[in-house]
Amino acid sequence: MMPRSSSAAALSAVLVLLGSACKDQGPHIDGLLDDIAAHRAFWESKRPARYVYELERWCKCPKEEQGPVRVTVEGTVVVERRHPETGAVVASSLNGAFPSVDGLFDMLEDAVRRKPWSVNVSWDGELGYPRDFYVDFESNVLYDELSYRVVTAPAADPGS
Repeated sequence: MMPRSSSAAALSAVLVLLGSACKDQGPHIDGLLDDIAAHRAFWESKRPARYVYELERWCKCPKEEQGPVRVTVEGTVVVERRHPETGAVVASSLNGAFPSVDGLFDMLEDAVRRKPWSVNVSWDGELGYPRDFYVDFESNVLYDELSYRVVTAPAADPGS
């Protein structure tokens, strides 16, 4: 039996090695970037000229910063963000938190390029957009995650 201090040192060394092995996403990241590019191209081929969708995000923040938020988009430009329950316009300081679907792709791609600890994404089979994604940048850091969920799918909006 190893003395207690040697045992702790060995365990610590193993944990460091495992942590660094898990952190190096390598081909998984490259494959995910390829998936994002393929889904983005599919979305771009199907994207309505004007659409509305509802989006929410997970964060350690006040409810109004989590959503859901109804996002109206013309082309790739967001023209309106409202809270669906109240109809209130979302504070302009939160514009970046509730992007167009193209903006969701940008966020996800940027996050993956940063080589996060963990990434989970599910794709919509009909339009190709990310239905939800969760990115954990560091395994041992609280509240560094990026998490979004499309509540209602992008649907063509003829305008108001």
